[in-house]
Amino acid sequence: MQKQPFHLVTKQQLTPEEQARLDAMPTDEVLEARELWQQSAAVTPDYSPDVDAGWARLKARMDGEATLHKVPRPRTARVVRMSGLRWAATIAASLLLLVGAAYWLRTVPPPVADMQTINTNDEPRSLTLPDGSTVMLNHHSTLVYPATFSAGERRVVLQGEAYFDVEHDPARPFTVEHGRLSTRVTGTEFNIRHYEGRRQASVYVHEGSVKTGSTDDDIATYTPILPSQQLVADLATRKRTLHTQASPNALAWRTRRLAFERASLTEVASTLSQQFGVEVSLENAALANCNFTYTGVQQDDSLSEVIAAIEAVFGATAIRSAEGYTIQGGTCAQ
Repeated sequence: MQKQPFHLVTKQQLTPEEQARLDAMPTDEVLEARELWQQSAAVTPDYSPDVDAGWARLKARMDGEATLHKVPRPRTARVVRMSGLRWAATIAASLLLLVGAAYWLRTVPPPVADMQTINTNDEPRSLTLPDGSTVMLNHHSTLVYPATFSAGERRVVLQGEAYFDVEHDPARPFTVEHGRLSTRVTGTEFNIRHYEGRRQASVYVHEGSVKTGSTDDDIATYTPILPSQQLVADLATRKRTLHTQASPNALAWRTRRLAFERASLTEVASTLSQQFGVEVSLENAALANCNFTYTGVQQDDSLSEVIAAIEAVFGATAIRSAEGYTIQGGTCAQ
């Protein structure tokens, strides 16, 4: 379609009032309107604009202007908004990290390089700790302690059996950790037997007093043990029993003497199991409360001597195995 010139269209289609307003327009606006009119002559009825190309040209133009007129903006801190649940989770994670760090600092022992480890085989061994306390370590036992005790406590770890003579120091409690049990003192003499793999552990106090309890519990719940008393702990059930009168064989490994005075065979079997590290059991329940009296020297072969005495007194038979002895048959002596 042939377009008519701009000035002819305006003269033919505008009213006198519209023409007067057109004549009053600034010259540059009239020229721009005329240019647009002339460019529209290329538009045909089937014209379809290329929108994508138009946006591309517009974006290129905007990017160019932005580059020419770009003004650096000051950097500001980024504020991240979190939901209430995510905020609570973040706080919980932080608290867990702090608690874990506190627990680690409280429970982790000093570096390995600062620790001393004493092992005994077939013979007991005596040693002096950094604070002047002395320890007699029984055979097949291990004691771990720091080269220097801290200002607030004295802590050692025992596996096996040991007799402690602890220097009195109320400002620095002395703690022995043995298995899942812990014994705490300020200054006293006591014996701990706690061999790995055995059913029972015991704590005997010779002088002063101690407190023994589970390492999982607060010290306020520990059991106090006074002189001549003995605490026996069943490691399977975690039951602790305090005997006001200790077994006469509580220190047999040091005195080298075993003594039973009208003791029940149940007590005898338990004592032999503890002293020699083997299982001694009664197959005949009727023998459990039979009384047994015996005095002898505890040596490596003395267990067989005691077993032989039991066989002779009660007419029983002892069956030996890799685990120890099983007493079969027999009756209580008349």
